[in-house]
Amino acid sequence: MGYEQYLSYAKQTLEEIRAEVGGDDQAMTRAVNARLDKDPEFSKALLAVGYRKLAQEQA
Repeated sequence: MGYEQYLSYAKQTLEEIRAEVGGDDQAMTRAVNARLDKDPEFSKALLAVGYRKLAQEQA
């Protein structure tokens, strides 16, 4: 998967989680952590997006 695909997957997954739990920040955190435990592609997507963002900020 390339960066754009990871970005799209991360956004889609976060939107799905947000729709499931609503606006509660603690519930969102728990749901994201649970998803990270069972979905390695979501974990890779968040890492790829985070590393790219960090690299852009340091450039």
